[in-house]
Amino acid sequence: MRRKVIYGNAMCVMERNVELAEEAFLEATRRVVPDISLMALQIPNRVKFCKKLTTIVTTVCGIFKKEARRVLPNHYSLTPEGSDAGSLSNHREAVVPPLLVNQMYLFRDSTIMSPVNHPAVIGTIYHALWTSSQLYEVLDFDELDDFDDLFSIGSAAIHSTLLEFQEGIYKLVQFSPSSSSATEYKAIQTHNAIVHNTPALRSAARSIKQDMIARGTSLRAR
Repeated sequence: MRRKVIYGNAMCVMERNVELAEEAFLEATRRVVPDISLMALQIPNRVKFCKKLTTIVTTVCGIFKKEARRVLPNHYSLTPEGSDAGSLSNHREAVVPPLLVNQMYLFRDSTIMSPVNHPAVIGTIYHALWTSSQLYEVLDFDELDDFDDLFSIGSAAIHSTLLEFQEGIYKLVQFSPSSSSATEYKAIQTHNAIVHNTPALRSAARSIKQDMIARGTSLRAR
């Protein structure tokens, strides 16, 4: 189920979330009894287990949001030295809006076309996968194109957290299908598709992913 969420379904509506849970449960059951034709209604405790599986979307998104909150203060000049609470709030209210225009927060240099490559986004993804969870276990490191969805989740988490910084309010609700960050998530997926279809950009994106995987693999090998 974690794999289904990570690969393109982190911001799905509840109906789709339930479908994913059903699929994941049936796939797991068939791995145990592959030769038996199983109908969902014939499986004991199906509803109970599927209900638990639907919470994985919130868990995965929560991991990325937590890491975005931890990483963000060190980027985008959001935390100037010597600021008191009042001046810090005013500073962030001024700094954040320009970052959200044309998704400038996604890039090291927003004046050129590139894959998502800002260190805040990469750091959020890296820590979400390798330091605060074991999400890396469900990834196929040979399928680098699938990592595009991780950049969509990580970017949406940064976007959601930037809005919190701008408003000065830490919200209990994670980014959801009805949020502005879900709209951002879809826009980033569109950007990733453009990168995928542009050879030079796709090569640059693969390099970013390979570097991140190397860091994570090295960390877990210690």
